[in-house]
Amino acid sequence: MPVTTCVVPGCPSKQPSSKLFTLPRTDALRALWMEYLLPIVPALGSLPKKRLINYKVCQRHFETEFIRNNRRKRNCGPTLFTSEEISSGQPSKPFPVHMLREYDHDYSCSVPMNSGLDDPVTRYVPETSGLRNNATDAVKDPVTCNVPETSGFNVFDTNAASAVKELNYRDTLEISRLGVDETHTEDAIKEGEDKTTRTSAEEDKSTKSRINPSTKRLIRVVSRDRIVKSIANLTPRCRKMYFKCRNIINSKRRLTWTFEERLEKATKMSENANFNELVDHMSPYAKTLFAMQIRLANKPKNLRRYTTNEKILALVLLKGSPKNYSMLQKMFILPSRRTLNNFTQTVKFGPGLNECLLRQLKSLVSNWDDRKKLCSIVFDEVALTPHLSFVESEDRVNGFVDFGEPEKKLCDHALVFMVRGIVGSWRQSFAYYLCEGTTPAAKLKNILRDVIDAITHIGLRPKAVVCDQGSTFQACLNSFREDMRRCQEQQRLTDNQVLINGHLLYIFFDPPHLIKGIRNNFLSKDMLFRGKVAKWSDIVEVYKADCEVGDIRMLHKLTDEHVIPEKIKKMKVKNCTQTLSEKTAAMLNYSSKFGTHADGTPVSSTMGSTAEAVLFWDRLFDSVNGSRGGSAPGKMRGPVKEVAGVSRHVEFWQEAIRTLNTISFVEPNTTQRKYVPSLKNWILTLKSFISLWSELKLGGVNLWYTRNMNQDPLENFFGRVRALNHRNNSPSPYTFQCTFKSLFITDILGPQSRNTNCEADIGETLVGFELFTELGNTCDTNEVSSVAGPSASVPATSGLAGAGEAIPLLQQARKEKQNVHSSAFTAGYVSRILIKAFECQACNETINSIDVSPIHSWICHRERSLLKGKNLNYPLPKFVQTFRELIKCINRYLDNFAHQPDVVKNIRLNFLNSIDIDFLGCTQHHSQLVDKFIKIVCRVQIHNWCNSINKILRGSFSEKLSPHLKSPMQAMALKKYKSCRLRKKINHNSYG
Repeated sequence: MPVTTCVVPGCPSKQPSSKLFTLPRTDALRALWMEYLLPIVPALGSLPKKRLINYKVCQRHFETEFIRNNRRKRNCGPTLFTSEEISSGQPSKPFPVHMLREYDHDYSCSVPMNSGLDDPVTRYVPETSGLRNNATDAVKDPVTCNVPETSGFNVFDTNAASAVKELNYRDTLEISRLGVDETHTEDAIKEGEDKTTRTSAEEDKSTKSRINPSTKRLIRVVSRDRIVKSIANLTPRCRKMYFKCRNIINSKRRLTWTFEERLEKATKMSENANFNELVDHMSPYAKTLFAMQIRLANKPKNLRRYTTNEKILALVLLKGSPKNYSMLQKMFILPSRRTLNNFTQTVKFGPGLNECLLRQLKSLVSNWDDRKKLCSIVFDEVALTPHLSFVESEDRVNGFVDFGEPEKKLCDHALVFMVRGIVGSWRQSFAYYLCEGTTPAAKLKNILRDVIDAITHIGLRPKAVVCDQGSTFQACLNSFREDMRRCQEQQRLTDNQVLINGHLLYIFFDPPHLIKGIRNNFLSKDMLFRGKVAKWSDIVEVYKADCEVGDIRMLHKLTDEHVIPEKIKKMKVKNCTQTLSEKTAAMLNYSSKFGTHADGTPVSSTMGSTAEAVLFWDRLFDSVNGSRGGSAPGKMRGPVKEVAGVSRHVEFWQEAIRTLNTISFVEPNTTQRKYVPSLKNWILTLKSFISLWSELKLGGVNLWYTRNMNQDPLENFFGRVRALNHRNNSPSPYTFQCTFKSLFITDILGPQSRNTNCEADIGETLVGFELFTELGNTCDTNEVSSVAGPSASVPATSGLAGAGEAIPLLQQARKEKQNVHSSAFTAGYVSRILIKAFECQACNETINSIDVSPIHSWICHRERSLLKGKNLNYPLPKFVQTFRELIKCINRYLDNFAHQPDVVKNIRLNFLNSIDIDFLGCTQHHSQLVDKFIKIVCRVQIHNWCNSINKILRGSFSEKLSPHLKSPMQAMALKKYKSCRLRKKINHNSYG
C-alpha cells in the first residue's frame, strides 16, 4: 500500500487534501533530509533506501520560498516541524545546501567520475562567489575559444535564449572546438576510460580542497582538465540542454545571414544547369507554385509567409472552384481562405470612379506614344439578383442603388465601364455603378461626361463609344446628338458622332448584337434585298432537306437550335453567324439550281435571293470582326489596310451602306414595311468605321483590326463574373462587387463553359494588384463625395396594421406577450456574451436576475432537461426592456436610412440620445459594456433584418401575409419581387 500521510508524527496532512513530497532518490540530498527528520522520526534511521523513498513529507514543513505553484524547488528540504516554526515560517536551523538552489542540474558541480556521490559530506558544492566563473570555465577551451567575461552571465542557466543573447554566438558556434566531439571518436572514449581509472594520488593532485565558511563543509574543486569531450558522456539533462543551445545558436545565425550571403546562395541555385532546364519550360504560374512548395516545405503553418504573386495564384484557384481549392490544400502548400480574404480587403473598389485607380493609370500611360493612347469607351449592363447584405467591416448595408451616392432603391443591375485600346491590345475595367433596371438616359449622360473627363485627365485619347442597342443607351446618344445639332450645322458634323465635353467621339454599336438583331427580325419577317424577297423559310427548307441525306451532311454544323424558330437560342452569337454564313449561302444557291429536292418537294422561287442576302450578311460581319490571326483566303476577317492606296474594306463598307439603305423588312402576309433599328445602327457603325480609319491613317496607323471595336472584353468580363465558384449565373450586388475586385486583382479567371457567347480577347489589363498597391498605399477608399449621416431623430414607422385594418386588442396583447418572451431569450444570449467578455460580478448583477419571472417562460422551456440547475441566462426585466428598445431603434433606422453608410455608428448615436442606460454595468466597465452591447445587438438584428427582406425578394414567404407587411422596406421588397417574377415570365416566353 502506498503511503498517503505525512511521516512527521502528529501531522494531520493526507492525500489528496494536502500536497505530499516523497523523500529524494538522490543519496546526497536524502542524507540532508535525514539530518532534519531523524530527530523527529528516529525510526527512519533503520530503514533501507527502498523503503525510505516511499515515505512523504507534507508541504507545511517547507519554507515558503521552497514552494512555487505547489511544486518543490530542487535541492531543498523540510525545516519546519514545531508549531512556532510552521506559523512563523522561519526554521531554527537553516537548510545547509541552499547554494544548490541556483542549479537545476548536477553537471555544474564538476564531480569526479570515481567519486562517491552517496557521501553527503564529500558532495562537491561550488562556492557562491566562484560559481559563475567556475561554470563558465567548465565549457571554455583556453586554446581555441575566446569567450569574453560577462558580468551576471551563467552558461548553465536553463533559459538558453537569454544565454545566447549575452554571448557572441558567432564565436560560440565553434562548439565542435569547445571540447565536445559529435563523432564520438575512439580517442575521446579512450581518454574518458583513462580518466576513470586514475589513481587516488593523481586525483588528489588534480583537485583542491577547502572549507565552505557558511556550511563548514569540505569543498573539492576540480581543475579545468575535467572537460567532457563526447556527447555520449553527458548526462541526459545535459545532453538535452546541449542540443537546445545548439539549435538556438543555429537559428540565431540564420537570422543574421547578410543579404550578400542570401544572394550568393540564390545565384548558385540559378546557375545550376539542371534547375534551369527544369524551370525554363514552365509557365509563370507553374513557376510560382513550384517555388512556393520548395520555399515553404520545411516551415510550419504559422510561419509561412506568401508573396503577392503566390496569393494571386491561390486566389484564382479559390475563385475558380472552392471545393477544388480545399482538395488542393491537402496536396500542396497554399494560403488559407482567411489569408486570401484579408488580401482582397486591401483593395477598396466601390461604385463610381476610383481616384486611386486613376492615379495609377495616369502614371502608367505617361510613357506611351500617341497611337497606343487611342481608346474606346465600352459600357453595358449586367442583371443582378436583388439582395441585401450587411458588411460589418465597412459598416453599411449593401444592395441599394449607388451612382456615387447611395439611394433608397433596391439594386438589380450593374452598369460597367471599360476602356479598350483601338490600336493596342489592352483593356481595363474602369468603373461600375449599381442601378435599378436600366440606367435612365439623363443619369447615363452625366456618368458619360464624368468618365470622359476622367479618361482625358489621365492622358488617354478617347475616340469612340461602344455599346449595344439598349433603349436607354440609344436615347442617351440621341440626346447628345440633339445637343450638338446646332454645332453640327455650323461645323457640318456627321450623324455618327457625338460631342461630349469638347471631345468628338464616334458611335459604334456592337456588331454581334447588330447581327443578332437582323436574324431575329428575319425569323418573323421577309427581307426585301436589292428588290428581291428573301425568306427564313428557305433556310429551314434546305436544312431539313440536308438532314434527310444521311450521315454525310453539307451543313453539318447546323442544328435545330440554329434554324428552327421555336428552338433557336436567340442570345447565342455563334448560332446566328453559323446560320448566316457563306456555307449556308452556298447551299441555298446550290438548291436553287434544281427544280425539286431529293424527296420530290419543289424548290422555293426565292431561294436564290435568300442566298444573296445570307452571303451579304456573312461578308458584312466578317469585315467588322477582323482579328489578329483570323484572316483566311477569300474572307474579309483580316486587318484593315491599304494596298496601292485602296482599301477593300472601305470600298465594301461604302457599297454596304448603299445596300443597307435599300433593305427593308415586311410582314409575310402583307406588304407593310416594319421599322428595324438594327439597319439604321448598322449604317451608323459602318460610317464610324470609315471615318475612324481615315483618322487613324493620318496618325500613322497602317494596320487596324476591327474586332477592337466590339464589346467582347466586357462580355467576357461578365462571363467571368458568372463563372465565380464555377457557377453563379445570378450574382447578388455584394457578390458582384467582390468578384469585380477579385477579377481586378487576378484577371485570368475565365468562363467555365466552352459555349461562351463571344470570342476570347487577348488584350492585357493595365493595372494589376502589384501596381495598385505600389502606388496606392495612401488611397484606402473611393474618393467620392461623402454622404452626411441622418440626424438623430428617426421617424417612427407606420402603425402595426395595414391601412384601414384594425387588430383586436386581445390578439395584439397575445402577440406582444410572445414577443416579450422571445426577446428575453435573445437578451439572455447577449448577456452571456457580455459576462464572458468582462467577467465582472458587479456588471453581472446589472444584467442577469437570480429569480425567475414570468418573462422567462420561454427560457425555462428551452432549458435542457438532462442538465441540472440553470444553464441559461435569465436577464433582468430592465435589461430586456433596454434590449427591446434597441431592437426598435435599429428597425426604425433601417426602414428609413439603411442605404446610408455608417449604419452602426448612427444607430448608436440615436439610441444613446433616446434611452437612458446608466444602470448598465459597473462604473469601471460601463462605457465598454455599453459599446459591446450595442455592437452585438446591431450585428444580430441587422443580419436578421436583411434576411427578412431577402426572403421577400426571393419569394420565400406566404403571399397570404403580403397585406400584413408593415414597414416600407418590406413593401418595396414585395413590389420588386413581383416585377422580377413578371420579367422572368416575359423573358421565358420571348426566348424560350
